[in-house]
Amino acid sequence: MWGIHPSDWLHWFGALDWSHLDNVVSSLVGVLGLTGIAWATVRFVLNPLASRLGRRRAQAKLLDQLACGSSVAFVESLFGPAQFITRRDDLEYRTYHLHGAWVMVDVKGDEVMSFSITITKRRMHYNTERHTFGFLKLNLGKDTFGDHGIGYEGERLWIGAYRNGYLRMYYFMRSGAYQNYFVSYNMSGVGQMSIDTQQHSANSGKYAQDNPAEAIQSEPGLEAKGITANTLTVVHPEMPLDEYISSDILGPDEAHVQRATAIKPPNNQSVRGRLRYRWYQIKQQAKAMIGR
Repeated sequence: MWGIHPSDWLHWFGALDWSHLDNVVSSLVGVLGLTGIAWATVRFVLNPLASRLGRRRAQAKLLDQLACGSSVAFVESLFGPAQFITRRDDLEYRTYHLHGAWVMVDVKGDEVMSFSITITKRRMHYNTERHTFGFLKLNLGKDTFGDHGIGYEGERLWIGAYRNGYLRMYYFMRSGAYQNYFVSYNMSGVGQMSIDTQQHSANSGKYAQDNPAEAIQSEPGLEAKGITANTLTVVHPEMPLDEYISSDILGPDEAHVQRATAIKPPNNQSVRGRLRYRWYQIKQQAKAMIGR
């Protein structure tokens, strides 16, 4: 329909039998109806679909450029200024908010010593293959934990009254640039944590070294197929691992980033966007009330 030349429309219009006005009206109504259907398809189906697909690809291109050893200036050229900054000892933790992800970098001096990607929307899922040199092929925010696989170093499960988490540690030696990799479920990300166990805390491998009383066997280990893998943390080879192994949460703390909901949306946001943002605020407020 869109490829018809204007002169063809004139010929069609002139060829109508004007002696039978009802036929002319019917033809015009039919054309207008088809035109309206085509416009609605583009406006409400194709455009939003293209926008969603393009947004995920655009976000993935930014996340692909993260790397240990990068400068803070380079990271902020990708994501803009940090939304949250905290400090402990000689490390600075900078958190950035994307449309479908949280990005957190641990900085020493001006160098990124580790980074975490936490996916917050399932349709904005992100594949871990590039950052793990092809060893881990997970769609963060979409896939659940499967078999432990090669390079597995241990796992940790913790379940509190209102908070919980699950982590796995991997090391691929030279093939992984001597970096350490952690895949986890973070409450600030999308997905669920459903696991069939009576244990409230469990550790295996390197996680069990500091918690021998809670140690579990590395194989077969915990059944984690009901837990969404939504966070990847990559640690510089020169970074001591003690802090990462002793941590229950890698990436942004859900209780911390809740403060982002206090920020009002821009005035030029669409009505649909405002309603979605308000619904997000209501859900976060409900979580906070439950956690009290």
